[in-house]
Amino acid sequence: MSYNAFLLVMCQLSTRKKAECTIQDNAIFVESKSEGQAWDLSTKIWDADEAKVPSFLEESLSLKGRFNWQEKGAYLKRDKETSHIYLIQEIKASPKYVPFKHLMNDFAQVALEWKNMLG
Repeated sequence: MSYNAFLLVMCQLSTRKKAECTIQDNAIFVESKSEGQAWDLSTKIWDADEAKVPSFLEESLSLKGRFNWQEKGAYLKRDKETSHIYLIQEIKASPKYVPFKHLMNDFAQVALEWKNMLG
């Protein structure tokens, strides 16, 4: 993530409370939580239009659309309207470039690993 991309995300978050950027070919959405102390990161890892969700993934998702074993950190969730599956993680709001860059790169890497596993 370049510094200019970081500034654009910060500007979007300050005006709209939502932002979007692309890292490692992943469209990552950042949304400010109501408290403003945390942000949700999300990216689509499974497009429901492409094929049926693999059975191991389908069986692992709870009725709420999350992995049954998930306690904290990044988790998978099915969008009720589209059936796409997203990787989501809540992070502490950080208006500093270097920590944010590392969080975003780590999140993008996990998303890439999920896509490779599913793909």
